[in-house]
Amino acid sequence: MQYYPILITFHIVFAGMWLLNAIIDYRYRSKILSAEKGLLKNAYINDYLSTTNLVGILSSSGILITGVIMVLMMPHFGFFEFTANHWLVSKQIVFIAIYAVIFAMLIPASKKLRAAENDEEQTGALKKVFSLQTTINVMVVLNFLFALSRHFM
Repeated sequence: MQYYPILITFHIVFAGMWLLNAIIDYRYRSKILSAEKGLLKNAYINDYLSTTNLVGILSSSGILITGVIMVLMMPHFGFFEFTANHWLVSKQIVFIAIYAVIFAMLIPASKKLRAAENDEEQTGALKKVFSLQTTINVMVVLNFLFALSRHFM
Protein backbone atom coordinates (compact mmCIF):
# COMPACT_ATOMS: atom_id res chain seq x y z
CA MET A 1 0.00 0.00 0.00
CA GLN A 2 2.95 2.32 0.57
CA TYR A 3 3.75 2.29 -3.15
CA TYR A 4 0.27 3.33 -4.21
CA PRO A 5 1.03 7.10 -4.36
CA ILE A 6 4.03 6.43 -6.61
CA LEU A 7 1.97 4.11 -8.76
CA ILE A 8 -0.86 6.62 -9.16
CA THR A 9 1.70 9.30 -10.05
CA PHE A 10 3.10 7.13 -12.84
CA HIS A 11 -0.44 6.31 -13.97
CA ILE A 12 -1.25 10.01 -14.24
CA VAL A 13 2.02 10.73 -16.06
CA PHE A 14 1.25 8.00 -18.61
CA ALA A 15 -2.28 9.37 -19.02
CA GLY A 16 -0.78 12.80 -19.65
CA MET A 17 1.53 11.30 -22.25
CA TRP A 18 -1.46 9.75 -23.99
CA LEU A 19 -3.25 13.10 -24.01
CA LEU A 20 -0.05 14.68 -25.33
CA ASN A 21 -0.15 12.16 -28.16
CA ALA A 22 -3.41 13.77 -29.33
CA ILE A 23 -1.65 17.14 -29.55
CA ILE A 24 1.30 15.59 -31.39
CA ASP A 25 -1.16 13.94 -33.75
CA TYR A 26 -2.87 17.25 -34.51
CA ARG A 27 0.44 19.09 -35.12
CA TYR A 28 1.75 16.45 -37.51
CA ARG A 29 -1.55 16.30 -39.37
CA SER A 30 -1.36 20.01 -40.16
CA LYS A 31 2.24 19.61 -41.38
CA ILE A 32 1.37 16.58 -43.52
CA LEU A 33 -1.72 18.15 -45.04
CA SER A 34 0.07 21.40 -45.85
CA ALA A 35 3.11 19.68 -47.36
CA GLU A 36 3.31 19.20 -51.10
CA LYS A 37 3.59 15.71 -52.51
CA GLY A 38 7.09 14.33 -52.43
CA LEU A 39 9.94 13.67 -50.09
CA LEU A 40 8.99 16.25 -47.47
CA LYS A 41 5.47 14.86 -47.13
CA ASN A 42 6.83 11.32 -46.91
CA ALA A 43 9.31 12.42 -44.24
CA TYR A 44 6.49 14.02 -42.23
CA ILE A 45 4.41 10.86 -42.56
CA ASN A 46 7.29 8.69 -41.38
CA ASP A 47 7.96 11.03 -38.44
CA TYR A 48 4.24 11.11 -37.64
CA LEU A 49 3.95 7.31 -37.59
CA SER A 50 7.17 6.85 -35.61
CA THR A 51 6.40 9.52 -33.01
CA THR A 52 2.75 8.64 -32.40
CA ASN A 53 3.70 4.96 -32.32
CA LEU A 54 6.44 5.46 -29.73
CA VAL A 55 4.40 7.76 -27.49
CA GLY A 56 1.36 5.52 -27.89
CA ILE A 57 3.26 2.37 -26.95
CA LEU A 58 4.90 3.96 -23.91
CA SER A 59 1.75 5.59 -22.60
CA SER A 60 -0.70 2.74 -23.26
CA SER A 61 1.69 0.14 -21.85
CA GLY A 62 2.32 2.30 -18.80
CA ILE A 63 -1.40 2.82 -18.27
CA LEU A 64 -2.05 -0.91 -18.64
CA ILE A 65 0.68 -1.98 -16.23
CA THR A 66 0.02 0.64 -13.55
CA GLY A 67 -3.75 0.22 -13.88
CA VAL A 68 -3.61 -3.54 -13.42
CA ILE A 69 -1.28 -3.22 -10.42
CA MET A 70 -3.52 -0.58 -8.81
CA VAL A 71 -6.60 -2.78 -9.23
CA LEU A 72 -4.77 -5.72 -7.70
CA MET A 73 -3.46 -3.61 -4.79
CA MET A 74 -6.74 -2.00 -3.81
CA PRO A 75 -9.36 -4.32 -2.30
CA HIS A 76 -12.28 -2.06 -3.28
CA PHE A 77 -11.28 -2.07 -6.98
CA GLY A 78 -11.78 -4.96 -9.31
CA PHE A 79 -11.88 -6.00 -12.92
CA PHE A 80 -15.29 -5.43 -14.49
CA GLU A 81 -17.16 -5.28 -11.18
CA PHE A 82 -20.42 -3.72 -12.29
CA THR A 83 -21.82 -3.48 -8.76
CA ALA A 84 -19.39 -0.76 -7.68
CA ASN A 85 -17.01 1.76 -9.21
CA HIS A 86 -18.92 2.32 -12.43
CA TRP A 87 -16.29 4.83 -13.53
CA LEU A 88 -13.61 2.12 -13.34
CA VAL A 89 -15.65 -0.43 -15.28
CA SER A 90 -16.30 2.22 -17.93
CA LYS A 91 -12.58 2.97 -18.14
CA GLN A 92 -11.73 -0.71 -18.45
CA ILE A 93 -14.25 -1.26 -21.26
CA VAL A 94 -13.09 1.83 -23.15
CA PHE A 95 -9.46 0.79 -22.68
CA ILE A 96 -10.15 -2.61 -24.21
CA ALA A 97 -11.94 -0.87 -27.09
CA ILE A 98 -8.89 1.35 -27.61
CA TYR A 99 -6.59 -1.65 -27.74
CA ALA A 100 -8.97 -3.43 -30.13
CA VAL A 101 -8.96 -0.44 -32.51
CA ILE A 102 -5.17 -0.17 -32.28
CA PHE A 103 -4.38 -3.82 -32.93
CA ALA A 104 -7.20 -4.70 -35.32
CA MET A 105 -7.31 -1.53 -37.38
CA LEU A 106 -4.66 1.14 -36.73
CA ILE A 107 -1.57 -1.06 -36.99
CA PRO A 108 -2.63 -2.63 -40.31
CA ALA A 109 -3.65 0.80 -41.66
CA SER A 110 -0.28 2.26 -40.63
CA LYS A 111 1.52 -0.59 -42.37
CA LYS A 112 -0.50 0.10 -45.53
CA LEU A 113 0.40 3.78 -45.28
CA ARG A 114 4.11 2.98 -45.00
CA ALA A 115 3.86 0.61 -47.97
CA ALA A 116 1.83 2.96 -50.19
CA GLU A 117 3.46 3.22 -53.58
CA ASN A 118 1.52 6.06 -55.18
CA ASP A 119 -0.25 9.24 -54.08
CA GLU A 120 -3.72 7.74 -54.38
CA GLU A 121 -2.89 4.81 -52.09
CA GLN A 122 -1.09 7.14 -49.70
CA THR A 123 -4.02 9.57 -49.51
CA GLY A 124 -6.53 6.79 -48.80
CA ALA A 125 -4.34 5.15 -46.17
CA LEU A 126 -3.58 8.52 -44.58
CA LYS A 127 -7.29 9.35 -44.27
CA LYS A 128 -7.92 5.99 -42.62
CA VAL A 129 -5.03 6.43 -40.16
CA PHE A 130 -6.22 9.95 -39.32
CA SER A 131 -9.76 8.70 -38.76
CA LEU A 132 -8.65 5.84 -36.53
CA GLN A 133 -6.29 8.07 -34.59
CA THR A 134 -9.14 10.54 -34.02
CA THR A 135 -11.31 7.70 -32.72
CA ILE A 136 -8.57 6.64 -30.33
CA ASN A 137 -7.97 10.23 -29.18
CA VAL A 138 -11.67 10.67 -28.42
CA MET A 139 -11.71 7.43 -26.42
CA VAL A 140 -8.59 8.50 -24.51
CA VAL A 141 -10.22 11.80 -23.58
CA LEU A 142 -13.38 9.90 -22.60
CA ASN A 143 -11.31 7.64 -20.35
CA PHE A 144 -9.65 10.67 -18.81
CA LEU A 145 -13.09 12.15 -18.09
CA PHE A 146 -14.23 8.87 -16.50
CA ALA A 147 -11.19 9.07 -14.22
CA LEU A 148 -12.09 12.61 -13.22
CA SER A 149 -15.75 11.69 -12.70
CA ARG A 150 -14.91 9.39 -9.80
CA HIS A 151 -14.45 12.48 -7.64
CA PHE A 152 -18.02 13.59 -8.33
CA MET A 153 -19.72 10.31 -7.37
